[in-house]
Amino acid sequence: MKTQSRDTHPKAEAAQIALIRRASHVDRLTIVWSLTQTVAQLAFDGICRSHPGASREEVLRLFVSIHYGQTIADRLNAELARRRQ
Repeated sequence: MKTQSRDTHPKAEAAQIALIRRASHVDRLTIVWSLTQTVAQLAFDGICRSHPGASREEVLRLFVSIHYGQTIADRLNAELARRRQ
């Protein structure tokens, strides 16, 4: 099997793959969910660092625009404006 990662020794990668294969569906989904949350938080933190004066709402709007597209961001903005009224 060809290694998938340049920075992981092939034996270590094989051990990781074996562990994943033996894991239950619930355990695999838990790992995926955890990785997804981590990546989203890192992206959010990066936006905060690159826009230090932005409010939490502004950062959330930027996050949605970057990760889900402007159409979804526009819908979010309209919904937030509707809720303020």
